[in-house]
Amino acid sequence: MPLQGEIFEVDGAMLDRLESFVNGAIHQVDFKSDKVRDIIVQDAVAYFTGQKSADDVARLIQNKVTTYLNE
Repeated sequence: MPLQGEIFEVDGAMLDRLESFVNGAIHQVDFKSDKVRDIIVQDAVAYFTGQKSADDVARLIQNKVTTYLNE
């Protein structure tokens, strides 16, 4: 699901945290479909808006993607 026009500010520190998070990934990400991308985009908003921690969002994304791939 795209952000549907929702705008939120991202500063350099947020981008640095995201880059660190991505670079620290243990498993490679290979987009099998738009569905995986949509899950990531939708759930990442909670991190960037300060609603959830990076770890919480990562767990949520991992659970949703795993469920999707196992279907």
